[in-house]
Amino acid sequence: MGPPLQIVRRRIYSVLLVLSVLASGCRSQEAEEIELILGPEQVVRFQPRAAFAEYFELSGVSDQLRITLASYEADCRKLVPPPPHGVSITITVESPLGRPLGVGEYPYTAEEPRLDQPRALPFIRLHEGADRLPAYGKLKLTGFEPDLHGLVRGELEFLNPEEGRGAALSGKFTVRLCRSVLDATRNKED
Repeated sequence: MGPPLQIVRRRIYSVLLVLSVLASGCRSQEAEEIELILGPEQVVRFQPRAAFAEYFELSGVSDQLRITLASYEADCRKLVPPPPHGVSITITVESPLGRPLGVGEYPYTAEEPRLDQPRALPFIRLHEGADRLPAYGKLKLTGFEPDLHGLVRGELEFLNPEEGRGAALSGKFTVRLCRSVLDATRNKED
């Protein structure tokens, strides 16, 4: 005779709970509105349907965090191009060589990046093509947990200094890390 019905129900509940946690690992925790201004009369506002981050911490190179916010279902394991009327925004954040990435401001400027300064590089994909934003603004990281499924919180402040020209990107986000590669040679106590 098999296990009592109550034990079977608990096991099913446990499996469903684990599956729901795994499925939500790369989904936005708080779907706040993102605003992208492509031109004077081209404003795209969306709540991300897919939102995740990837973090790479490797010896001898700058730490790198890649945040993806998409208006459609996307995947952490492979590039999913935007469908018609879809938009995907990827912001690559880099720390200076030898310094860990963490909470703080990461500027985006038109000047040649210096190796001793942090930076953010926003990239926009539309169904019709892809491009970088005009260089101006910053990303503010307000929370950063580098372990797998850790939370990353921040604010996009890529605003164009010239009214009506180019693109601007703004909004707040909370995402989970769907991929995290940590440098085992680093002393995490420092």
